Amino acid sequence: MAGALELLTFQASPAYLKDRSIFNGIFKEVLSALGCKGLYFGQQLEDEKTGYLLIVWETYEHHKALIDSAGYGQIVAQLKTGIDETAPVPFELIHIPLDTDPTAALEAEVTEVAIFTPKADKVETVIPELRNLEQELNKVKGSRPPSTLNEVREKPGNWGFIVGWDSVEAHTSAVQVPAIKAIIDKVLGSKDATATMGHVALSKFVSS
Repeated sequence: MAGALELLTFQASPAYLKDRSIFNGIFKEVLSALGCKGLYFGQQLEDEKTGYLLIVWETYEHHKALIDSAGYGQIVAQLKTGIDETAPVPFELIHIPLDTDPTAALEAEVTEVAIFTPKADKVETVIPELRNLEQELNKVKGSRPPSTLNEVREKPGNWGFIVGWDSVEAHTSAVQVPAIKAIIDKVLGSKDATATMGHVALSKFVSS
């Protein structure tokens, strides 16, 4: 079975922005769950109110077992203390299948978190281009391969893309490389797909 990357994107509450350690108890519990291989968290560099929690699971079924456990309701209740529930979209939880170990990208100085959504009639042309983009980004100066690109489990037709970078500037420079720029222009410039993207300097949670 393939691994899974859990991605929780949330709008941070004032309590969380004031004291990010309020999640430590939850993090310890999740990290101790069977099949949890690593937990990373941080705030989007473009908008610190957008928080990210990325958890590496041995398989999706391992996370599902935690979700189905008796104590999961308490985990959710604790998570809500750090989420601004007045926001239009307080949080979104998805899973991205893993074909490779995402550690290098998650432990890079900066991690790019992107979701690509091809038009329904353009999937067959867009996805090969995204695969080409992944290969080019894995080779470019300043990236931290391997990256992760796979269809979101909960949202068919949406593709999660996780890329590690030395810095935001390294990413900015990379997209000007002719081979990379040509792919991006072809996919996004033609409006064959849309994309949302943010950068985050993730911290790895280590249970004391």
